[in-house]
Amino acid sequence: MIQEKNKNEKEKSYIGDKIQEIEATSEKDSPWQSQLTSRARSLLATSFVFHPLGSSSQVGEQHYDR
Repeated sequence: MIQEKNKNEKEKSYIGDKIQEIEATSEKDSPWQSQLTSRARSLLATSFVFHPLGSSSQVGEQHYDR
């Protein structure tokens, strides 16, 4: 349980770091490249939102709290 939660936190911070990395590089790139990076950023965000581990761990926590 706790390990799974820590794993989710690590994934969140990893994705956050990636987004910052993408934003930093996209500022000095040409317009079409920054469009690509914003697309990549939204894909990263949606893939994390629908991540099966995230939803299953939250359901598990609610179940164990009762």
